[in-house]
Amino acid sequence: MADLGKATQPPVVELRVHGVGGTSPEVLLDHPRPDQIAGDDISGFYRRPDRDDLEAYSWGGITSRSGARAGWLLLLPFALANVAGWLLPHTPKKNPGSNARVQKAIVRLIALLITSAYVLWIGLVAVDVVAYQCGGQRACLETHWWMQPFDLEPLFGNPQDVLDADTGELILAADPFVSRRIAAGMLVPVAVVGLLMYLGKTSRNRYEEQFPEPTGAGDPEADPALQFGIADEPLWHSSPFVKRLTRMHIAVAFVAIAGAAADSLWRLEKALPGVGEWERVYFGLLVLSVALAAAVTVLVAVLAWVADWVETWLPRAAYALVALVFVVAAVRQGPSVTLPGELQPLPGWGRFSQGATLVLVALVVVLFLLSWRDAGRRRLAVEAKKAENPRLGFRGYGAFTAATFAWVVLAVVFAGTVVRIADWLGDRPPTEDQLADPNYVPPDVVVEYASSLDWLAVIVFLFLVGVALAVATRLFFLAFGRGNGWRLERRRREIDREYRDVTSDPRPATCRDADDDPCGGPQREKLLHEISRTRRIRSALGSADGIGADVAIFVVVSAIVVFVVRTMSADGDVVADLPRLWSPLRPLLGPATWLAAILPVLFVGFLRQAYRNPTTRRRVGILWDVITFWPRWFHPLSPPSYATRAIPQLTLRLRRLLATTKGTRQGVVLSTHSQGTIVGAATVLRVAKLQHGARERLAFLTHGSPLRRLYGRFFPGYFGTAGLAQVREVVTGADGLERWRNLYRLTDPIGGAVFGEAPFKKTEHGPPLDPTVDLLVADPITDRHGAGDPCPRIQGHSGYFSTPNSCSCPPYDEVLAAMKVDLAARVAAGAAASAPPTPTTG
Repeated sequence: MADLGKATQPPVVELRVHGVGGTSPEVLLDHPRPDQIAGDDISGFYRRPDRDDLEAYSWGGITSRSGARAGWLLLLPFALANVAGWLLPHTPKKNPGSNARVQKAIVRLIALLITSAYVLWIGLVAVDVVAYQCGGQRACLETHWWMQPFDLEPLFGNPQDVLDADTGELILAADPFVSRRIAAGMLVPVAVVGLLMYLGKTSRNRYEEQFPEPTGAGDPEADPALQFGIADEPLWHSSPFVKRLTRMHIAVAFVAIAGAAADSLWRLEKALPGVGEWERVYFGLLVLSVALAAAVTVLVAVLAWVADWVETWLPRAAYALVALVFVVAAVRQGPSVTLPGELQPLPGWGRFSQGATLVLVALVVVLFLLSWRDAGRRRLAVEAKKAENPRLGFRGYGAFTAATFAWVVLAVVFAGTVVRIADWLGDRPPTEDQLADPNYVPPDVVVEYASSLDWLAVIVFLFLVGVALAVATRLFFLAFGRGNGWRLERRRREIDREYRDVTSDPRPATCRDADDDPCGGPQREKLLHEISRTRRIRSALGSADGIGADVAIFVVVSAIVVFVVRTMSADGDVVADLPRLWSPLRPLLGPATWLAAILPVLFVGFLRQAYRNPTTRRRVGILWDVITFWPRWFHPLSPPSYATRAIPQLTLRLRRLLATTKGTRQGVVLSTHSQGTIVGAATVLRVAKLQHGARERLAFLTHGSPLRRLYGRFFPGYFGTAGLAQVREVVTGADGLERWRNLYRLTDPIGGAVFGEAPFKKTEHGPPLDPTVDLLVADPITDRHGAGDPCPRIQGHSGYFSTPNSCSCPPYDEVLAAMKVDLAARVAAGAAASAPPTPTTG
């Protein structure tokens, strides 16, 4: 094999790109010590020392090799808000009859509100529960050592307490440190915003700005996400736009903190008799915060028109505002609050966080209505029925579904966190029944929170349990249902015929033995049933996304109904004045809030384990890699996009390989797997403008590709039929011959045919609609085995790449060899037609 790569003159290079598993260069090239020829330790290009025609691009360091990347899951609401904008079914530059500009503006506003709600919920814990309530009680300060920063008596002296004249018990404390404790609590959300700023800057330096290129002028009055497609340079070199959007989000986050704190302090001052000077000061700060937040909101909706000086000075105004509120609160001495038994949550801050969530839900409803009326979505749905386009994912409401799950995750996790921390610090105020009980012992520390958080946690808990039971029941009947047996048996007989119709062994001669026979007996029955079950699960997964859209619609409709009913029946605040949780539901409060609070920790731990285990990484990583594939054009603080580094880097390498090297031109077979096919397709479009016949020397080989099965359905504006046709055009020669082959299996739950599969018995899929590009590969490729050996095993989504010692994938070898022969002929013909003139001496 060492001479195989050097035998072709001029050389044809096979450039391999792996998928979500983060396959190492050693495994990709089947060599223990490959040479790195370009890139760095995070992502680079490698070659075998004994072959010059086999190269690998390893980009797993961007997504897979660092377990710390699992911490980005804490920003899951941001990631869902960002991908919501890309889920809109709009084609860049061409959106006739659609309200694409309005929908993308709504998505950016939703992302902005999620940032505000994220910071406000953190402030609800730090400012209200910890600083205001726990910090105002001596028992709470003495119980928890980490509460000492909120104990201000050593700095400002002891307040004068009021004692009961009859019993001598403490009934009121003249607490002059309320506003100062609120100022100290403000430091926590401010620090979180500072951390988000740091993560945003460092991730831009590591991803978007690794391969900087000018963004191009374009239309200054157009939304950039509508202006550029995947073949355009600015889409992947988006650092300037992301930096502008980051400033707006940081500004609104600081303004939200300042406004919530000013509102809380104003309401505390308002509760005192008369109108004081401090009340006027806080009210003025509140009005200034609301005005500044409104200005930022408007600018985010029309960010393309924002002048440079506006985006520079607006964040500075937000910094100054939050600093001013902090200083005023730290200077103010008072007002007093009551002690346990009458202590209430901090007025104002909870209303801000709940109000931001309500506005967020309202914008999600508006987004659904706009998507429902969108002409582009309806056109794609009609084309999908005619098989002219992939079936729309999430029933065409992908942006609405992602936005719904973003605010649900945000609200549920933080509601559970507030309840758990409040329960850890103290007990809730006693009810009337408890006070009437003569044996009731009042708690030492009382911490109160809105009853709506209890209701939210328990209702979502019951809903999740119901969904889990429904899914488990569905899977049970799918695997062991009454009508499932004969279906599997019928599929088993069909699969049996598929293998018996193949008379010759498809494996290479070096992989065969004289005593190899088709496996039989119980082993064969087990193999056939496993193939049949795997195919059926694959087809069931293809329609599972509709459940997500149904769940999102159900959640939003339920929230609207509950809000309307509560508004019609309640006299006060429809959210804050909810009654305590019903007695039959109170036992569920503990499990519900514990689950909600530790959910992020469980997710991070699970994803971290997935990074360490390649098998788990392949199974769960595809969803996370789909979310983080897209640039941060809608939420700049979301987890960074690996594509903004991988695609420009692969483009540069491919341009160099296709260029004239030492006077000799060479061809390239870009062989990509799984998520690497998405990176490869975008790269193929970006090298389409190369000169000197470079396109004629490029071939595209994909396998396990989710181009149509996943991306074509959920991102039709970029990878729909039109987008795939553009890729096909690039790799189609002047002679009309296509240099694109796609290998797929019916046992692969992720990959599929690029141009569609023929419907087969309503649930499974059969032969490719376009066999010129799509090639259906049997899995396993043969049922033959040696005597005493187990039957061949199913490869599923892995094992497409051929290695020198592999006997499991001869279709890959055959297709690759044919591509190399064709490219070698094209390279030779191109070199003969454009031979450089003989150099002359001066």
